[in-house]
Amino acid sequence: MEARRQAGSRASCSFYATLASLFVLLWIVAYGARYGIPSVRNLKSTIASYNIYTPLGSSPSHVVPATLNSVDDLIAAIREAAAAAAGGRELAEEAAALGRRERAAWHDTSPCRSRSELQGMYDRRKFARDVSPNSRWETVVDEYAKLHRTCLRQVGNSTEYFLKGSSSTGCNFVILDTPKVGLGNKLLLKASVLLFAVLTQRVLLIPSDNQNGLEQLCEPFVGSSWKLDEDSAIQDYGHLWQSTGAFQKWVDRNEIKSELSRRTADPFYAANLNDPYQPMVRFYCNTEQAYLSKVTWISIGGCLYFLPKLFAIPAFRPALEQLFPDRMALTHILRTMLLPADHVWERIRNVEDVYLDASHKRVGVQLRFFGLQSQYKQKNDIVNEHVLQCANENDFLPRVLPPRVSSSRYPQNAEKPRNITKVLIASLFPGLHDYLSPIYLQQMTETGEGVGVVQLTSENEQHFGSEVDVQAFVEIMCLSFSDFLVVTPWSTFGGVAQAYGALKPWFVNYDSDGPACDRAQSVDVCFDQARDDFLCPHDPELHGKSLLSHVPYIKRCLRNDADGVQLITDHESNVPLIPTQ
Repeated sequence: MEARRQAGSRASCSFYATLASLFVLLWIVAYGARYGIPSVRNLKSTIASYNIYTPLGSSPSHVVPATLNSVDDLIAAIREAAAAAAGGRELAEEAAALGRRERAAWHDTSPCRSRSELQGMYDRRKFARDVSPNSRWETVVDEYAKLHRTCLRQVGNSTEYFLKGSSSTGCNFVILDTPKVGLGNKLLLKASVLLFAVLTQRVLLIPSDNQNGLEQLCEPFVGSSWKLDEDSAIQDYGHLWQSTGAFQKWVDRNEIKSELSRRTADPFYAANLNDPYQPMVRFYCNTEQAYLSKVTWISIGGCLYFLPKLFAIPAFRPALEQLFPDRMALTHILRTMLLPADHVWERIRNVEDVYLDASHKRVGVQLRFFGLQSQYKQKNDIVNEHVLQCANENDFLPRVLPPRVSSSRYPQNAEKPRNITKVLIASLFPGLHDYLSPIYLQQMTETGEGVGVVQLTSENEQHFGSEVDVQAFVEIMCLSFSDFLVVTPWSTFGGVAQAYGALKPWFVNYDSDGPACDRAQSVDVCFDQARDDFLCPHDPELHGKSLLSHVPYIKRCLRNDADGVQLITDHESNVPLIPTQ
């Protein structure tokens, strides 16, 4: 089932992202040819010779982003945007007001049991240390929800507002539209765009077709909705959306004008920032972010998680560091904004009650065979042995006694209460279940504990659709309730489970050489295919510099995970390895 629901997962997404990077290189070369730059290597020196890219602040007309120096600055910026939309600060409270009846009606039409019940599922764990609540993030979310409903109330019909080319309310918008990818990719992209929307005070809207998977999620903003109706035509008017290349040329042109004539930027109404499977490479530059603040509508799509590099944008970094000092941003966003809808939550609770609730300890295992049947036949035996070896060596599954010893000990322990460990497996194939079940069914363990193995689905092929995403969400959440988690490198499905659960997983080794598994370096997920340098021609202090040296808590992903960068979180999920009381 896991591979079924992960169709279009990180592997396929990465393939297309690699092609996209080639287009970026071609664009750089074309850009260089236009401005007489003989080579990419000479880009910086040629820029200097033209003297059009001056340091930030050196020219009064150079567009400089408003730096968010603290969480208070972020909250103030959100409130200011809401006040502007309402027509003034004195009208802001009334414009965002949500009376008792309105609030009750919204909760009736947008129920969400998981909002109040989810934390209790993590509190039950005895061997995993959970992340602390983040009251500052919750305050920011509350303020953002006010902005969201104020803007949508003032705008009315968002499609008509867009087609008129209006910016009368002062509200800015971001539309997220994902291609046909797996649920893991969808959730990670939503988390990335959510944080970007909050940081830039943009109203997040998502088309409500099945492809975007909104029916599996609760509405996140009290008194408002992030859904664009299915009959909304905003994305259909392609001629009104300008491309990434057009936006970057607009920035270049206006930077030249600002230096030569001190003129303000030309208008730019709607920009599509896909490149094409992640935001454009210059998205992480101060100057580009400053110009984006002048664009009323932007669209972001693709399939790659990009949240880690938001911490690299200088204008955002101080507020993000104060808001998420442990870098557990993804976990907090998932648990507050991307919650399972009631029909999904009901199924999750049923699985927990029927199959997993009686356990003293929980182990989750997520296996993905990207080559499907061919890789499964080739790697199944190796993977099975490595999973068990990894669990034994790291003491979250007990070793078994030889059959004769097991027989002699069983009567002595038959009447003694035993702790039960449940192993939940999420995989398209039944190999690991069929390997572990007889081992723990037929032999006693050294510790005397019992081990039960559970696999909800194993369908041997990939499928698509809404029901696929529902079952995917069920298994992701049930994996996240584990005390210990073993996942497949490169798989966003396992990555989302580790992030919801605030778990630092073990990556199983699919090759015969090397250790059985490696411990992850972070709870956060890898931003696959990400550059680790800045391409910021209008920010000389950043351009060509190493992102890793500027932001010490962003590092390259482990070699056995993926080729990209990730946030290094300050959270140890399994220390000490003793049960909590």
